[in-house]
Amino acid sequence: MSEAWRKKTFYRPRVLIETSRVLYPQFGDSVLCITGAQLEMLRNLTQYLHRRSTFASEYETSGYLTPTNEEWDSIQAIVGDLEEVLMGCEQFLSLLEGILEQVTCICQQSTVAADVLGNLPFYGPSLQPVLEGHIATGAMQIEDDYGGDTPDSGDRCAVAQLTWACAWEMTTEFLHPAASEAVDILLPLAMVALAVMCGTSVLGIPIGVLLATLWSIIKIDVAGSIEDVRNSMVANKEDLVCAVWRGLMFNYATAQSDAAEVINEMAGLSPLDKACLRLLYTPFMMALAAKAWTNQTTWATGNVDVGYCAECDEIIGNDWWALALEPSANTIELTNIGNAH
Repeated sequence: MSEAWRKKTFYRPRVLIETSRVLYPQFGDSVLCITGAQLEMLRNLTQYLHRRSTFASEYETSGYLTPTNEEWDSIQAIVGDLEEVLMGCEQFLSLLEGILEQVTCICQQSTVAADVLGNLPFYGPSLQPVLEGHIATGAMQIEDDYGGDTPDSGDRCAVAQLTWACAWEMTTEFLHPAASEAVDILLPLAMVALAVMCGTSVLGIPIGVLLATLWSIIKIDVAGSIEDVRNSMVANKEDLVCAVWRGLMFNYATAQSDAAEVINEMAGLSPLDKACLRLLYTPFMMALAAKAWTNQTTWATGNVDVGYCAECDEIIGNDWWALALEPSANTIELTNIGNAH
């Protein structure tokens, strides 16, 4: 079938966009701050993105080829998402405003218990009043008291997957230290990002655990082993998700213990790396995952695969096999298949 319809001649005023750079982006995601006037221009400029002649898939001597039908469908889906974004992200703005309000109304005197911060190095003088402000608004609390909680049984797989996704985000996307060793620089970034992920700024995050986690991430980055941690997380994702899924039959504390067993057996990681990973699987992390799933945030729904835990109840060893049973129905029926030994 001829594709002559794709051929276009060069037209000097026309700005061409390479199809491959749209379908296979060269840049990561970004958050932009623009004025109302700039937003007005961008909304109108998207009209050019609905013209096939704007995009070049291949260049020829006297012209270029526009996208194929398959490429065009993918591009138009991306353009549709862009137009939706340019209409305003009210959820993100309201959450960000909530965080900013918490910071601006911080009390001048800190009543945070001294033992919470006393053993944590490299935090700046601005950290204590910030923590005080977050405690006052419910974003943070002194203790991790989520150990005895458990999500609804139907949500266990989603919570298990989102716990892994949250740990991944904390070591890759929004908490990468960028060569900084100051916890108080990372804390505001963490609070905003977690609020967006969970769909609320009332998070109830235990102070000591979060600060220790940030500090551990900084240390493994400085030690040059953060890539090892990320690679190990990917390689052991199924084991980690299934361990949490099984533990959540009982409560968050059991899920934490089961995840720690998997982490302790990960090859190629230093004790510091494993300590950091264990902090990423504390009960409060699972509680945040459950909160995000309950609120059905874009981040949550985008990180859950239906049926991912279908085989998590089977545990296979070198010369043994086990089946995890629900505490409320801990029976199994076996069928005699003859004289098999």
